[in-house]
This record gives sequence, C-alpha cells and structure tokens, in this order.
Amino acid sequence: MTAAVILRVLCALAALVILVTVAERMFPLRSVARDRWEWELRPAGRFPRIDRAGWAQVAVFTVLGAGIGGLLRLAVGLCRPRRLSAVLANGTTRAMATASHQLFDSESAADIYAATWLRDAPVRSRRIRGPVLPALMLRRILRRGYIPLLSVTVALVAAAVGPAAGAWGRGLLILCWAVPAAAVWRATRLRIPGEGWWRAALLTVTAGLGAGMLLLTGVPASPVPAVAAAVVTVLVGGLLRGRPRINDDFGITETGLFSIPTGMLGYWASGWIAVVPAVVAAVTW
Repeated sequence: MTAAVILRVLCALAALVILVTVAERMFPLRSVARDRWEWELRPAGRFPRIDRAGWAQVAVFTVLGAGIGGLLRLAVGLCRPRRLSAVLANGTTRAMATASHQLFDSESAADIYAATWLRDAPVRSRRIRGPVLPALMLRRILRRGYIPLLSVTVALVAAAVGPAAGAWGRGLLILCWAVPAAAVWRATRLRIPGEGWWRAALLTVTAGLGAGMLLLTGVPASPVPAVAAAVVTVLVGGLLRGRPRINDDFGITETGLFSIPTGMLGYWASGWIAVVPAVVAAVTW
C-alpha cells in the first residue's frame, strides 16, 4: 500500500469522524423525549434505549462508512454518560434539531441549528481585536462550529477521492461546498450598517477556498474557466441559499399519477441555478 493510498484512507476516516461528531452533537444517539419517559418508560420501569431514529442514524453511517461508520457512530453515541438527566437533555437537543426540518422559514431553521449546537456550550468573554464587524462575523462563524467542520469534511472527502472523483464527483463536491458558504452568508448577517462589504469579502474568500478544494482532485486542464465556474457556483449557491426564505404556499398540484407540492418545491430547490456553473466547472476541470 503506497503512501498516497494511506493518506487517502486517513482523510476518509477523518471526514467520517467529523461527521459522527457533528451528528452526536446535534442528533444524540441515546435520547428520549420527556413525555415518552414520563408516560411510557418510567411506569414500565425501563431505561431509555436507542430508538428507531438512532438506529436509522447507525444505518446511514454504515452505508457512508462501508460498515466502519456504523460502528463508529455506535461507539461515540454509547460512550457518553448513561445518566437519565443526560438522556433527557439529549432528547431536547434532538427535538430542537428535528424541528428545524419541519419549518419553512430559513432564518428560524438556522437559529435552531445554532441554538442546538450551542446548547450547554460555555460562554467566554473575549476582547475584540481589529475591526469590529469582521471580528464579530468570524466569531459567529466559529461559534457555529458545524460550519467550519462541514467545510473541512468536504475538503477531506475531496482529498480522499482525488482524481477518481471524475466530472460528476467534482460537480457534487463544489455544490456541497456551497452549503457551508450559504451558512457563512447567513451567519454574517448582523443587520448593522456597513456590513455588506465585509460579508461579500468573507463569502468571496469562502468561494476561493472552494475552488482550492477542487484542486485536491487534480489540476484542471483549463484553469481559468474551471476556477471561475467553481467560484461562481459557490457565490450563487451561497447568496441564494443564504438569503431569508419563507414559504407559506402549501398548494398541491395533481398530475393524475401523483401529487406535486409546488410551493414546498420552490423552497427546497432555492438556488438550483448554481447547478449550471457547477456542471461547467466539472466539465472544464
């Protein structure tokens, strides 16, 4: 086994560890809702075990990690203290994270993600060094640790697959990078006069890092159009997915064969136009 293969395997394992860590932080494996404990488990004298949602997580990570992911997810989830107070607190954390998927308000969903991540997190007072606005923006991004962690995960996956990613893999990777870019655009929204230039600068840096991430899969044959298309993908995806979005149209169109929730599709597919430059970047890389 060559050093390059070993390095790719280590990158894949590191990406898997980060994903498991984020999942345990936001969707704890061993958790229970307080009402289920009060009315079902406590009268029966049973301690909460891993429920269906927890086993679904294990199944997903088993597929992602070729078996190793499921074992790692179980190990991380079961190594936490087996105390009733911790399991009940985990139930609240998971309920918060799950509720975000049932909302059709991007700002409320993002706030729930941040509150879930920061739940029980220590609060430290720090002096602000340098310009206030960019310092506050960077602090908000770092406090939402899932943003940099997911970005690192995408980069590790790119390093793990390398040139084997192919055109479709590169397009998928740059689209995945646009997801944390949208989170960066949203996290830097302070509603303070003069913030626009700093927000644009941070998003541009994120887009540049995304183009650099694709270099881990190989050097492009046409560098200028490939890198430009990758940057445009991240910018468009970040701007469109990171803007405030609310859906109050729950209308359904009947086709005769199945129903199409047209209003919800518009909410979910916001920013789909970023697929076009992503395809250009993948083809010209």
